[in-house]
Formats: sequence, C-alpha cells, structure tokens
Amino acid sequence: MMDALAPFLDASVRTATPLALAALGETLCERTGIINVGLEGAIIAGCLGAVVGSAAFGAPAGVLVAAGAGLAVALLFGVIVLVARADQIITGTAITLGAYGATGVLYPLFFGPGGAALDIPTLGPLALPFLSQLPLVGAALFGQSILTYLLYAAAAGSWWFLYRTGAGLGWRAVGEHPPAATAAGINVRRVQWRGVLCSGLFGGLGGAALVMQVGTFSEQMSAGRGFIALAVVALGRWTPHGARWRRPCSLARPRRCNTASRRAGPTCRTSCSSRCPTSSPWPCSPVGSGAPARPAGWGVRQRPVVRRQHPT
Repeated sequence: MMDALAPFLDASVRTATPLALAALGETLCERTGIINVGLEGAIIAGCLGAVVGSAAFGAPAGVLVAAGAGLAVALLFGVIVLVARADQIITGTAITLGAYGATGVLYPLFFGPGGAALDIPTLGPLALPFLSQLPLVGAALFGQSILTYLLYAAAAGSWWFLYRTGAGLGWRAVGEHPPAATAAGINVRRVQWRGVLCSGLFGGLGGAALVMQVGTFSEQMSAGRGFIALAVVALGRWTPHGARWRRPCSLARPRRCNTASRRAGPTCRTSCSSRCPTSSPWPCSPVGSGAPARPAGWGVRQRPVVRRQHPT
C-alpha cells in the first residue's frame, strides 16, 4: 500500500505545481480588485518562453524567459484594463485567445513544423537532505524541482505580506473599498498594477513548471489551467494558503463571543463577519440557541398599517 501511495502523492504534487503557481498570482491580483481572466494567456506564453529560453540557454534561462513572457502578457492586460478602462472579462478572454494564436504561430517559426518532438533541457528533481527521506510524504513534498520549492516560499511570503505588513493591508483595502483606500493615501492604480504584474509573473512560472515536466511544447498545452486557477482562487477564499473547508457564518459558533454575545449581539456579528471574507446575509448563531440564526425580520409576519381617519 505504501509503495503505491508514495508515487501517487509525488505525481499529485508535481501536477499541481503549475496550477498552484498560477492560482497564487491570481490571488494577489484579485486582492487588488482586478480579475485577470487572461491568466490562461500568461500560462501559454510562459510555456513558449520556457521552451525558447531553455533550448537557447539552458533550463534556468527558460524559467526566466517564461516569467518575462508572463509579465509581457500581464502588461498588455494592464494597459487595456487600467489605462484604457476596458472590461476585464472581455479583455482577459481576448488576450487568452490571442495568446493561443500567437504561440501557435511562433512555435513553428522558432522550431519548424517538426518541433512537436522537441526535447529541451529540463529541471530535474532536487531532493532535500533528510526531509526527502521521510516516509510516505518525503519524496512527494521534498523531492520535487526547484519550482515547487519556489511555490512553497511564495505562498508563505504572500500570506505574510497580505496579513502581516502594512503594504499588504493596503492591497486588501484596495480590493475591498478603493475610495476608502484612496482616502487613506494609497495609490490605488499603482497597487492594481502590481497585482496584475504578479499574476502575469506567476502565470509565466506556471507555464515554465508545465514545460519543465514534459520537456516539450504543443499548442494549447495549458489546457485551461488558467480558468481552473480562477476557480481555485474562489474556492480558496482569496487567500494564499489555498482552499480549505469553512463553515458558513450561519453555522459558525462564535467561540470568541461566548460571553459577550449574550449582552452584545452586534459585537458577535461583527466578529463572525470578519472571519468570512464574503458577506453573508446570515448573521452569527446566537450562543446556546442550538439553531442557526435568521436575518432580522425573518419569519415575522408584517401587519398592515391601518391609519385612522379623523372625522371632519
């Protein structure tokens, strides 16, 4: 059983690395209030950049060229959306289709019609001492390529940046309420530019991770990973530490308000809302009631207002 489970975990981590890199960049972008639907275009551009750079200068250069290609796609998206004020969804879709077409044309120009069987230098696995020898999960978590370790560090660094620094607080403020961020002295446009470029950078790295696994390139090899990353970001509640199961506010027990909520209901509701990134019409459950609370006025029968007419 252990012999069969270890390769399964290893393949799962390796396959999830491109998707997780793209989702991490999209998380940072969406925290600034911009949805980069063109992430799929950044991934496929990163794939082609990784092939070109790796074939010309080696695998490390391929990773750098892939990151640059993703940044170029994000730069184009930012100019159209942030400067020309175009619709984000339409622009992202157009950029994705354009990237599909551009990479399909450029690849035969670089490598010829027979380039489908191209074999380029790739990044081999880098086993960390001691950690890779752990049973079951050692090879899966600590026997991967350097891009997987970059993903670990980037996810931890992004979480620390968003929730432990003043600049990260500014990013979240821009995404939540741009006028309030502007009133606080934050340059909203500059923060959104940085978020868009982060999405392109990590999208390009996701394309590089994909190419470094297979060692070749094919048209549309991103296979919708950018759109899947958009769904992953929503499932992960727009947090760098990813998707995890959470109870909705209507079912959450306000542990920190057990005493205070009996005499200060609004305090408990505010605490509950702070734990849920998305607004919910269901307030916190009252402590000790045993049933989820209902919004104010729920189930209350409204009586019609009868106005008495005074005799004239």
